[in-house]
Formats: sequence, C-alpha cells, structure tokens
Amino acid sequence: MNAIVAAVRDRLRPGGTILLADGCLPVERPGIATFGIRDQTVTALRLLIPDLRRQGFTFDRPSQLPGPATLPGSA
Repeated sequence: MNAIVAAVRDRLRPGGTILLADGCLPVERPGIATFGIRDQTVTALRLLIPDLRRQGFTFDRPSQLPGPATLPGSA
C-alpha cells in the first residue's frame, strides 16, 4: 500500500490520470477470489483522495471524461 501511495505522489502531475490495478492474479495469491484482493488499493485511495483534493486535484468518472480525439482526415 505504501508503494502505491508513493508511486502516485511521485508521478502525478496537474492534468494527469491515475490508473490503478484492482487486486492481483489468482495465481499470485492462491485461495483468494478470482478478482484478487483489493485491500491495498482501497487503503491507498483512502489516503490519496483527501490529500490530492487538498492540493486542488479533482476526480471524474470515466464516463465524464472527454471521448477520444479525432484527428483531421481520420473520420
């Protein structure tokens, strides 16, 4: 979890996007559900979101983001 928080803090820039994997592959943690564990990702987000909001970052759902850019002549 600390590694997730540190990586986001080190790499995030204004206008940037955070993309986190949710859990691990079942072969990495035998006995865990197919979709893997989420506790480290969830804990990291609980720390990051308030901190990033204090710094002025905002958060959007993927459905609120602009669609893909259309290059001239590609339509």
